[in-house]
Amino acid sequence: MNDIIKKYFEYPDGRQEWCVSGKLGSVSFWVNETGKEWQGGGGERYYGGVEYHYTKESKPKYLGKGSHNKKCDQNNGQCWHDGTSLWASEYWIPIILPMGDDAIWNRLKQQYVEHLLTKTEGGK
Repeated sequence: MNDIIKKYFEYPDGRQEWCVSGKLGSVSFWVNETGKEWQGGGGERYYGGVEYHYTKESKPKYLGKGSHNKKCDQNNGQCWHDGTSLWASEYWIPIILPMGDDAIWNRLKQQYVEHLLTKTEGGK
């Protein structure tokens, strides 16, 4: 776990992204604030995603042989990418985001260990 690096990105469109990276890739959580015209019936204030940025060593077989991104900021180079907006909207945004940065970083590190480290080193 000592090789995990925290990265934070802010984009011109207001998107914020928290990311943890290590030798097996990265896990990131991003959010963007919705404009009132985009708010759903529940008045959702944010939309976002939880993303896995795999390395050659950690990528699942279902992602195939080709590289999805050769200039991945999260992995500092090549990555195979997969993610979910549903998990972000149902769990991360309403539960983790309001708890603040420490909770976000801790949950991302936990996901790195559970999803990348354990599956890769423990066998896929």
